[in-house]
Amino acid sequence: MEGHDDYIHSIHNIGSQLASGSEDGTVRLWDMRQKTYTNTIQPHLSDKLVRPELGKWIGAVAISEDWLLCGGGPRLSLWHLRSLDVTTAFQLDDSGIHLAMFYDDRIMAGGASSNFYNLNYTGDTYAQIPSSSTCIYSAVYQETPLKVMCLAGSSAKIDLCTNFSYRDQILSFAP
Repeated sequence: MEGHDDYIHSIHNIGSQLASGSEDGTVRLWDMRQKTYTNTIQPHLSDKLVRPELGKWIGAVAISEDWLLCGGGPRLSLWHLRSLDVTTAFQLDDSGIHLAMFYDDRIMAGGASSNFYNLNYTGDTYAQIPSSSTCIYSAVYQETPLKVMCLAGSSAKIDLCTNFSYRDQILSFAP
């Protein structure tokens, strides 16, 4: 499969559909049964999303049945998959998104900020979780046997959240 002109920072798939986000400023949608991409989105061309001081790179993509979530240099944004129109431009206090995902009827996102965000689809913030890292690169969660989310980034600490609304504990790893 060919299509991006620079490094790929993020990929996500659901069924046979794949989304990829790249340093080239594009999000490409792929049908994995074909050899070429099916659609391209360039968030940095939207006046609602552009942040020239951060560049056009895409650091995170996620897709669901109906929605595409992407961010990086351009603002975190929610796109309707069928129309490929941006529906929400999230106004977060960040300097670039490195992580975005769907969880239930919510959006989780983090990046070059010491906060991890729990948002709804219209842009309202459910929770702004402080992190031990100045930049968040990874978030993983499980629901059984215990509900817990782990946040990791640019520190030797991992933040644990049991209800996805606040930080419960910090695991420290001494060098």
